[in-house]
Amino acid sequence: MRRPAVYIALFFMGTIFLLDVFAGVKLYDEGALPKWDGRTVTVSGTVLTYAEKAEDHIQMTVAVSSFTTGDGKTITVEDPEKLLVNIYGTQAGKTAAFQDVLPGREIAVTGKISLPEPHRNPGTFDYRRYLITGKIYAVMKGEPGSLETGTVKDRMRHLAAGMRQKFLTKLGEYTDGETAALAGAMLFGDRSGLDEDEYEKFRKNGTAHILAVSGLHIGAVYGALCLLWRGRKRWIFTAVTASFLIFYCFLADFSPSVVRAVIMIILHLAANLLYRRYDILTAAALTAVAVLLVCPMQIYNTGFQMSFLAVAVISFLTPLTGKGMAGKLAFMFLFQLVMLPYTAYTFNYVSVSAFLINIPVIAIAGIMVPAGAAMMLITYLFQGPVCRVLGMLFYGCAEILTGINDAAYRPGMLSFDAVSPKLWMILLFYGAFFTAASELFLIMKIRKRWHEILCIAAVVAVISAGAGRLADDPFRDAELVFVDVGQGDCMHLRVREGNVLTGGERNYLFDGGGNVRYDLGKKVLKQYLLKNGVARVNGAFVTHLHTDHYKGICELARQGMIDRLFVYDGNRIREEEICKETGLDAGRITYLSAGQTVKAGEKTQVRVLWPLKKTEAEYTDMAADKEDENASSLIMQVTVDGVSVLVTGDLGEEGEEQLLAAGIVPDSDILKVGHHGSKTSSTDSFLDRVSPVMAVIQVGKNNIYGHPSPETIKRLEERKIPILRTDLDGAVMVDAEDGRITYVRTVIRKAQ
Repeated sequence: MRRPAVYIALFFMGTIFLLDVFAGVKLYDEGALPKWDGRTVTVSGTVLTYAEKAEDHIQMTVAVSSFTTGDGKTITVEDPEKLLVNIYGTQAGKTAAFQDVLPGREIAVTGKISLPEPHRNPGTFDYRRYLITGKIYAVMKGEPGSLETGTVKDRMRHLAAGMRQKFLTKLGEYTDGETAALAGAMLFGDRSGLDEDEYEKFRKNGTAHILAVSGLHIGAVYGALCLLWRGRKRWIFTAVTASFLIFYCFLADFSPSVVRAVIMIILHLAANLLYRRYDILTAAALTAVAVLLVCPMQIYNTGFQMSFLAVAVISFLTPLTGKGMAGKLAFMFLFQLVMLPYTAYTFNYVSVSAFLINIPVIAIAGIMVPAGAAMMLITYLFQGPVCRVLGMLFYGCAEILTGINDAAYRPGMLSFDAVSPKLWMILLFYGAFFTAASELFLIMKIRKRWHEILCIAAVVAVISAGAGRLADDPFRDAELVFVDVGQGDCMHLRVREGNVLTGGERNYLFDGGGNVRYDLGKKVLKQYLLKNGVARVNGAFVTHLHTDHYKGICELARQGMIDRLFVYDGNRIREEEICKETGLDAGRITYLSAGQTVKAGEKTQVRVLWPLKKTEAEYTDMAADKEDENASSLIMQVTVDGVSVLVTGDLGEEGEEQLLAAGIVPDSDILKVGHHGSKTSSTDSFLDRVSPVMAVIQVGKNNIYGHPSPETIKRLEERKIPILRTDLDGAVMVDAEDGRITYVRTVIRKAQ
């Protein structure tokens, strides 16, 4: 069956990818606000969304109509621009926020404009692109107490926010805060009140989709309306249903999946009125084109991608599965199986429990969503025993839902971390699926037109391989990556010898950064590794046990991703402490000192230059004297295919002098600048002896230490040594071959 709209949608999406990825065409206009990056302004506009992210943090999306600069000049924005405003602090403007329902209301707030943070490591979450998909090109850090509220300008948005707030407050009174938080997620897509550990269970169980308002939720509401109406008064039913669903878009802050579902249902209603056949794939294609015409960058939104992929899979699977209970069970199983590669590619997990519990979870959600929607309407119009009954129904279903979810949560048994497959594999899988499930393929198979089937298979394979190759990120195969971990060090070494079948790839980390405020190992290192095809780290070398070098390794080890730990021999006296911090047993710790060499591959080795091996008594005395940990940093020279990298930890001037005096400073092609470029590192004599052709400084943006120091930068520039910095460049990739650096690329700035 021919579906012209599908071909138009595919052509349109392909054109967007070609223009953006390959032609470099900018598909959006940033407007005026990003031009004021780094400056303080006072913006005036209408609040679109409002959320309390934490006790001292509120976040709003504001449609800015004008802003006033520091010199008192007021600039009018002809087409209101979206701005994401964050306000921190004990005041945080919350006095006004609690008194008024902010969405739909005019406000004024003062703060510093900045550009959203792009992704700093290859393959990881790109916050800037995520905001751009919602037409947000700038963010503001608002000054506490500067928020002023005005009159209501967008009455529909204000009404929706008021209904939502009143409903959640009343539900919290009837039940408890956890149930209200679950309702906020299920009905409106607001997960800000949901416990992080609880959300992690849903995510790992493959049931997190019920916490993001989608076609499933809108379909449940639509089904309930159809059941209540029982097919009478078609025009009135259509008008009422369409109006309520459009209003639901306001309630859910115009989530892409909600907009898609609402448009498709309205098309279904129109088809019924006009006595025309409704085709789900055609409706989805028309909806996709409509959404992308408004905002082409929505194509990068995971909600958009999953929503339309799910509709396409449903359309192709439905004719293949029978009716009745057996057919429905087969459909659910196959649907989850087909969606699995995308889930692994995007979210880096595979859930076996999803196959077991999604059927009851979806069934329960089918009761909770309509009950919640009904209670919201009744609560807003009037209160009474009906609200309490619906609240208790919602609470009972929530208890059953979370109970099932908790029972199925078995990390390592029913859910597993997964590396992102290569893009060509994803394209090949879905190309093969949609081809094999198509009517054309079935006809050719019945008629035994095998040569045509082979030709189609070849075309799908060639297109998948070609597109995957063109869009592939070279970082994924890089031999050396200086990972951006903020104010800290981390270098990833990938050793490829042999082939996939013989298990020829090994991975090593040299330091792993660390931050006292959050779990960098889980949130940064693990994400980077899984996105770039690394499931386990064969060995982690830690120069010294300071937080910004060691804590990330501890966190990654507790995630079960590190096989062996390499530390300085002097840490033998801290073995029990290290085992406790990393979760590794003593047999998986290797102690190193000057003169030792670790062979990582035929062309890859790690030579330990410093410190010297000492007696246990001397180590005990060092610990008692609280000797500076930096002075006992492991200094290593890593050689990769003839190219050498000098790993210096937090080596300072005194340590450099000791190494020079001992005559053990080797020529090196790449210098990992010591101590994040502090003024006491990389002295003139040390740089002259190392004579690097490239220097990498691993340092955090706007750090409180003033790293890297102007003096260190000057010494490097005087010797015309190219400098790459993770604060400016993000992650740095280096490839080597036959003793030469063949390729250097950075995530943020252009390839060198």
